[in-house]
Amino acid sequence: MLRVGRIEIPDNDTFGVVIELAKAAHWEKAISGSAIGDKIQRIGPSKGKFGGQRKECTRDVTASLHGKHEHTPKLEAEGWRKCLRQDAPGEDYARIGYRVTTPVETFPAYNDEEAVPIGLYDPPFCRR
Repeated sequence: MLRVGRIEIPDNDTFGVVIELAKAAHWEKAISGSAIGDKIQRIGPSKGKFGGQRKECTRDVTASLHGKHEHTPKLEAEGWRKCLRQDAPGEDYARIGYRVTTPVETFPAYNDEEAVPIGLYDPPFCRR
């Protein structure tokens, strides 16, 4: 994976993902990982454009920090805040997911790819 950006909490109630590698915002069917300090905090897929997924993440975690827990649980948002207070900024990594070719068809495997690193690293903010 390539380092594509940073994760920060510029104030106590705003979560931010800043994409620094501009081309990554346009990647589709990507897999990403977020690290803070020396720990992987989250691994996940992005079906649509990666930049859009990261904007949604920014919006949802920020909303949860403001008491609106529709898409991000309160404990997860508080966990991001705690980690980023200790070791800010975090780093965002991503790459386009692999495509698998079988005798029947070729298909994207980005959803399946996340299972192995989640099993290895057990990131706390991966919802299972």
